[in-house]
Amino acid sequence: MTTEKYLPAANGDTATRAGEIDEPFVGTKPTRDPVAQRIVMTLEACASKQGAMTIIELVQATGLAKTTVHRMCWKLVELGLLEHSADGFSVGSKMFALAATNPRISQLRIAAIPHMVELQRQTGAMVNLAILSGGRALVIDALFTQGSAGLPPLVGHALPLHCTGTGKAIAARLDPEERERLLFADGRLKPATRATLVQPGLLRQHLIRVAETGIAVADREFLPDAKAVAAGFKVRDGGTAAIGVVEAWNSPTFRHAPAAVAAAAARLERALS
Repeated sequence: MTTEKYLPAANGDTATRAGEIDEPFVGTKPTRDPVAQRIVMTLEACASKQGAMTIIELVQATGLAKTTVHRMCWKLVELGLLEHSADGFSVGSKMFALAATNPRISQLRIAAIPHMVELQRQTGAMVNLAILSGGRALVIDALFTQGSAGLPPLVGHALPLHCTGTGKAIAARLDPEERERLLFADGRLKPATRATLVQPGLLRQHLIRVAETGIAVADREFLPDAKAVAAGFKVRDGGTAAIGVVEAWNSPTFRHAPAAVAAAAARLERALS
């Protein structure tokens, strides 16, 4: 099972500036974008796949011209941000080194490690740690088990707020105005599976219950064979994060998950407040 079809490609606003690469997009994309945005689109496209991507795949994922992608990829390889192999291009180790220097993420990961280990011991499930970033739940760390071998690793992926366990847990801890803006400002919610809750009214009611109980559940709403349980918590800089477990949807270990997840989130909030 892969996550590729569930993880949307990067996109953003367009602008026109001096010094842009003056090449058109293919299809219906805008004809110009800042160079920095094109670089980010290329890096995010590489990060969205569990493996290397060819030039053709990157052209399809980004909508950029083939000559632009070719030139940009080799420049990013030269800078250490991408790596090249016989299979194509993948995210370079320098990206990990840069991300590891973020003090907020580093402090949260260090504080969360013992709680993640204990949560995995109690539930036997894969444990994810996520923060709110760019209107999504960015998974910054995870612990895996033999039982989670069939589930895709999500570290580094920015997950939607409306259909994932950590996403719902984060959304429920936001101020109502911010939650409304992040979830509904762009219009219709996109389904990831047939079980995804996309009706705005029902989702609002659902998140109110999550806020009341402190527990978010995503039952086959993001991945068709997986169930997630998560709880959100606040950190000292006012940011919002969540810790949760993911397992096969019919796993018997989930009967212990809600209480264990809620306890882990409460301990982290105390430690990071």
